[in-house]
Amino acid sequence: MMEEKDFTPCQLTEFSGYIGKHYQTINNWFNQLEKEKYHYVNRVTGGKERVFDYEDYKIAYHINQKREQGFNIKPIFEQLKDQEEIYLRPFPESFDVAINDVGQLFEELRHRFTEENRQIMQGLMNDMGQSLLQNLSLTVQTALPSPLDPEQERHEFVTRKQTEIRIKKQLRNEAIVSWEKLPIERRTIKTGFLGKRVENQIAREDFIQNYIGDNEADRWTVEFGLGKTMTRREG
Repeated sequence: MMEEKDFTPCQLTEFSGYIGKHYQTINNWFNQLEKEKYHYVNRVTGGKERVFDYEDYKIAYHINQKREQGFNIKPIFEQLKDQEEIYLRPFPESFDVAINDVGQLFEELRHRFTEENRQIMQGLMNDMGQSLLQNLSLTVQTALPSPLDPEQERHEFVTRKQTEIRIKKQLRNEAIVSWEKLPIERRTIKTGFLGKRVENQIAREDFIQNYIGDNEADRWTVEFGLGKTMTRREG
């Protein structure tokens, strides 16, 4: 399993290379995860295409490991839902199932069309004149959606990652403030023969992670101007 510093957020085809599986297999995994509302993958291109980050990589790596050990896909998903070691991203309130279905179809067709036409073009280069090939290439390019400019795409990746880090940092700070407002009996445990109270570090971290999980989707909604902040967990 690679380190986060070696991973670059990317779209489906490149992401599948990190896992060593065909993009269609990876696509099926994450389509099912989203269908069951277990995990949400961030979007670009007007919400049409997913951008897979390191959290998604850890999920795909885990699924691939379990599949290689002979586990069926459904129990793997059920186990993912019930564990806490791997982060499952909540769905934004603006998530629309119908729009998502169209977006996933767009994504799948784009990657399939691109791959098939790459193979067709390679065969045509051996059999057809350069002029006809150029005309066909122009026709195919016109039919395909316009790709993002590489520099723009990199900028969007960096901006999204910076936003995610900033939101989580803000929520963590808020969670710490909320934790410190709780009664001392909830924040501490008795230790030793004299029953001295010390902060319950496990409960503190659990409180913080729950706070982040409960409020992160709302903050993303606010970040994109889709609604007002709705802090769900105050204590």
